[in-house]
Amino acid sequence: MYFKNAIAFPFRGEISLDELEEKLLSCRFHDCGASESESYGWTPAHDERFVYPVGFIWLIALKVQRKILPGAVVRQHAEKLAAVIEKQQGYKPARKQMKEIKERALQELLPKALAKDSTTYAYIDPNAKLLVVDAGSVSKADDVTSMLIQCGVDIGLRMMRFDVSPSAFMSKVLLGSAGEEWALGKDCDLKEADNGGELHYRHLNFEGVEDHLAAGKVPVKLALVYEERVSVVLTQAGFLKKIKVLDVAAEDPDGAEDAFDGEAAVNAEEITRVIQALRHTLNDKDPQEGENG
Repeated sequence: MYFKNAIAFPFRGEISLDELEEKLLSCRFHDCGASESESYGWTPAHDERFVYPVGFIWLIALKVQRKILPGAVVRQHAEKLAAVIEKQQGYKPARKQMKEIKERALQELLPKALAKDSTTYAYIDPNAKLLVVDAGSVSKADDVTSMLIQCGVDIGLRMMRFDVSPSAFMSKVLLGSAGEEWALGKDCDLKEADNGGELHYRHLNFEGVEDHLAAGKVPVKLALVYEERVSVVLTQAGFLKKIKVLDVAAEDPDGAEDAFDGEAAVNAEEITRVIQALRHTLNDKDPQEGENG
């Protein structure tokens, strides 16, 4: 069980495993109803457990089901309905009426539409007080946090807020001044500061990168290796992509009951180490701590 992406949400509150499982069970997944376009709910993360404890983390899984209904199909059906109504009333439907017709078309087509399922995994590290979502986009991560809040998991989740921008940190890595624990990976994307074109460096060919940085280009993605244990691609938003635990770290921890537990525990431990190192390096701050201090 390996996370390929990581979007992290620190939190301040406390919750027990049993309490978390009880809350997720109250919002378990159900298939879309005939008139529903989508459905969200929690599903067993592993071994029929909605909260699966492994190592120091609790694994959870959000299932989403969406009806596949292309806009062109809805418009075509709405046009047919509009033609019938025009014939009945003797004039074309006005804008407000067309809006109602489109909604009617959608409701008539939904029961016949195919549904597509997807599952997003996340883990809670109660010791580090982190929620980590295996998501490549903010919207998927927001689905998880929104459902947790909807189910009454009130632990004060927040986005990370950095004093040092990830792009500034990436520049330091490229210039060799970020600390020995951070090594360059194989890829880097630079962008004009005013949202101009991008430059892509691949396969360790970073010739001339210092000149581009001096000219004002900003790193937006950079492949990194942390302490020779895990490789990641860091984005300008502070998200991790293309996570890979390296051989030196990929050993099953003591007490792992099976391969799944071993992989999940090692993967989560290394991801948490990278996230905590980035939080320290980039000076992640909880705004409420500043207000309370």
